[in-house]
Amino acid sequence: MALQQKIIALKGPGQKLVLQSYVVDKVVDDRADTLSVGALRAGLGKALVSLNFEEGATAAVTGYIQRFVVQDMQKEKVVLHLKKWEVSERMEKGKRVAELSSVLAFYKDGDKVMEYTGSAYVSALLDVGSHVGGLFDKNLEAALKEFDTWWQNNRAIYNNAYLTDITAEARLSTVAKDKTKIAFDRSVPLRMEDFQAEPDPLSRAAALTYSGFYMEAQSQTMGSKTKVKISVLPYFDRRRSWIRPEARNNYVLAHEQLHFDITALVTSQFVKTINSYTFSPTNYQEELAELQRRYEKELEALQEQYDKETKHGLLKDKQAIWEDKIKQQLRETE
Repeated sequence: MALQQKIIALKGPGQKLVLQSYVVDKVVDDRADTLSVGALRAGLGKALVSLNFEEGATAAVTGYIQRFVVQDMQKEKVVLHLKKWEVSERMEKGKRVAELSSVLAFYKDGDKVMEYTGSAYVSALLDVGSHVGGLFDKNLEAALKEFDTWWQNNRAIYNNAYLTDITAEARLSTVAKDKTKIAFDRSVPLRMEDFQAEPDPLSRAAALTYSGFYMEAQSQTMGSKTKVKISVLPYFDRRRSWIRPEARNNYVLAHEQLHFDITALVTSQFVKTINSYTFSPTNYQEELAELQRRYEKELEALQEQYDKETKHGLLKDKQAIWEDKIKQQLRETE
C-alpha cells in the first residue's frame, strides 16, 4: 500500500544568496526515487508518511534558485545534480530525530566538477515533521555557497586548456578555517574535550577519530604558463569524533592520537608527491585529482592496518611498535 504523502517546502534563507562565480543553468534529479525525499512518522502516530515537495525536488530547487539566489548571468553556467537528497527518522534518547543525507554534484560541460556531501539533523519529543523543510533549506544554501567559494579558487584548473607549462607548488596548511576542525600540529596533541560527538550505539569500538585531509588550489596564468599553488590541510573533526565515557583514559587517547598522526604522515607524503610530480598541460587537473584519490585510499588502508595489527589498541606491544614507527616517519618529514 502506498504511503500517505506530506508536502514540504523550501522557504529560502533570511536574505538573498549572492553567487559570485557561477550560474545554475539547470537542476537535474538523478535519484532513483524522484517521487519522495524520505519518510517520517506522522504526528503522534506510528504510520510512516512519504515526504516530497509540491512539484518534486527539481521544481523546488529550481524555484528556490529563482526566488532566493542572485546570479550574474554573465558567469559560467553549471548544472546542479541531485544525487542524494533524503531524510529519515530514528529514535534517540526518547526523542524523534530526523536526519538529512545529501550528495549534490556540480557539472560543467557534462563533466562533474565538485560533489558536495552533507548531513544535518533535528530532534523533537513528538513531531519533527514541521522542522524538516528547514534541513533541506540550509543544506541547499550550504552547497551553493561551498561551490561558489571553491569555484573561485579552482576554476582556472578546469578552464585553462591551452597551457604548455604547469608548475605545481604544494604546502601543508596549519590553519583550519572551520572551527569544528583541528589542524594537525605536532606540538599540540588532542585532548579529551576535542572528542565532542555522541558515541555510536551500534559500534563496538571504544572511540572513533574522524580525520582526513582537504585540498585547496589557486592558480595564476601568464601567457601559456600557469602556476598552481596547493594547500593541503590534515584535520581532525571534533563533531564526528568520540570516546565512550568508560574509555576516557590516556591510553585510549594516545591510540586515537596516532590515528591523527597517521593522517598527517600520509598528507605529508601527498604534498611531497605533488611537488615532485610532472603534470601534463592538458590533463593536470585530473592528474591532481587522481593523486588525491590515491592518497585517500592509502590513508584508509593504513588506518585499517593500524587497528588490525594493534586490535584497536588492545595489544600494547604492537601499539608501542606502531607509535615508534609513525613518530619516526613523521620526524623524517620535517
